Amino acid sequence: MISKYDVNEICFKFVVADPHTLVFGLEDILYITVFLVDGRPVTGRDDSDPAQRCKTYLGLSNILRVIKKGKEVTTSNVSLRWLREVFMTVLPHVEENSLEFDWYVWAYVLYVIGYVIAPAPAGAHVSVLYLPLLENVNEIKNYAWGAAMFSYMHSSMTKLKDNLHPRKEISGCFYALMVSNNFIF
Repeated sequence: MISKYDVNEICFKFVVADPHTLVFGLEDILYITVFLVDGRPVTGRDDSDPAQRCKTYLGLSNILRVIKKGKEVTTSNVSLRWLREVFMTVLPHVEENSLEFDWYVWAYVLYVIGYVIAPAPAGAHVSVLYLPLLENVNEIKNYAWGAAMFSYMHSSMTKLKDNLHPRKEISGCFYALMVSNNFIF
């Protein structure tokens, strides 16, 4: 798959029958995933404290502490497993138009971002930088999630091709590419 990626043209190229080439790009992301490629930008920028972001959007602030090499460290990522376990089922006492219900919605969308749109190489966590983008639930659909997905794939492939990725792993939603690839061959 890496050999099919053109860093300069920011696309995957598949030679179907010489000299014909199929280019996988943003339009393919749109048709395969139905995520917008033209909408509000997905920036993930925020100057607020990650713990405060978690308190505001997930109701808990101590979830960013992890143990690495025997020491407790604070990160700006939250575990996908933890999101799934804690927010999988809305508790019966939670009312639909409450802040607590919004925590479930925000956790679900953050999980989708970390699992589908911008998965980490190890696939175990997602950055809480995305949480402020989710504040207005009605606006979530207006973001260019497909463009973010493609950009994340491009960044991962570029790092890998330029030998900048420490683990030599690709990250991103390559399911879309696999679907496209099945139609090619």
